[in-house]
This record gives sequence, structure tokens and C-alpha cells, in this order.
Amino acid sequence: MHWAEHVIYTLRKTCKALHVILLTLKKGNKSRKRLVYTVLVGPLLECRAICWDPYREGQISALNRVRKKAVKFANNINESGWETLAQRRLRARICALFKAYIGGRAWNAIWDKLLNHAT
Repeated sequence: MHWAEHVIYTLRKTCKALHVILLTLKKGNKSRKRLVYTVLVGPLLECRAICWDPYREGQISALNRVRKKAVKFANNINESGWETLAQRRLRARICALFKAYIGGRAWNAIWDKLLNHAT
């Protein structure tokens, strides 16, 4: 699947899930709505995002619109103070890079750096 198709697929899947959630939890309390967002909607928006990280403004704004609608529903306000999708993707990329770097030789690399600094 091409990355642009993956963005469209992610948007459709997230919109469907959000629509069901909006209908089901219309009168739910705030904590339940937040829980549902963090368990169901957030992971859909972030699924494999480090591989297809969008860079086109149209794709970024489409993903942000869906997130904004979900956050507004979960918090009953427009802004939540939560991290943006771009911030979460950046963190995920950094974590993936770190994991790829350390691999199975993590302790050896740490030990070597400690020895180099000690001398």
C-alpha cells in the first residue's frame, strides 16, 4: 500500500470509529470519553505513523481535523492540552531510531561510552 493510500485508509477507519463512538457515548461522562479516545481513536491515528509520516499540508490538516473533532468530543472543549499528532509522531520516530540503534548491543554501546568518558 502506498503511503498516500495509507493516510486515506487511516482517515476513513478513524472517522468510522469516531462516528460510532459519537453515537454511542453521546451522554457519557468526560473520563469515559477520554478513555475511549485514548484506547480506540488515538491508536488508529498513530498506527504505523513513523513509516508513513505525512508531510503534505492537506494530509496533515485532514488528520488534525479528525483528531480535533475527537478531542472536542472527549473534553467538551476545542483544545485539550494533549500532545499534537505531529509531536506524537516525532516521539515515535525518535524511539524507533533509538531502538534500531541500540539493537542487541545496547549494553556494549553504553559500556563503551562510559569507558571513553572515564579515561
